[in-house]
Amino acid sequence: MPSSPDSPLPYMLAFHHWSTLELIAFCEQQPATLLESSRPGVYGTIPETLAHMAASERMFLAAVMEADPADVPAARDGMPLSETAALIRGLAGAWQAYAANPLPAATYRYDPRGTIRIETILAQVMNHGSEHRAEVFTILGTAGIQPPSVNPWAYERMRQSREGAPPPRP
Repeated sequence: MPSSPDSPLPYMLAFHHWSTLELIAFCEQQPATLLESSRPGVYGTIPETLAHMAASERMFLAAVMEADPADVPAARDGMPLSETAALIRGLAGAWQAYAANPLPAATYRYDPRGTIRIETILAQVMNHGSEHRAEVFTILGTAGIQPPSVNPWAYERMRQSREGAPPPRP
């Protein structure tokens, strides 16, 4: 079933990946001592957290597609942020290909957690990413560093600056 031109899915996925890539680019500019630190209540260090997020998203993509996404490399322990960014870019392309021809609503997948609608997996992609970006924000914020603005409003401003202003209000 091809994606409707009015479907928000491509936009939502693009925002999700943009926000992660912006955060990675910001983190790559931070001192190694900060990158290798963690805080109570978060997944791990910044590189560990972002690599985990990418590895999980690769598994979510595999679940939706019922196949191993061979064109997207797997995450590994100790992966530098530059490799995590490359993995996220690969995932972004694979998800956009999916969004151009998504499965029908209420398509089910079966795994050890039980029977799951693909909409639940897609929602988990967004939720999981938001949770782990917030954990990175916690590490940065508790170190006195203002995280970058990677919310939907910032994404829309960036998109409009690249693609032009929206049509005038009727």
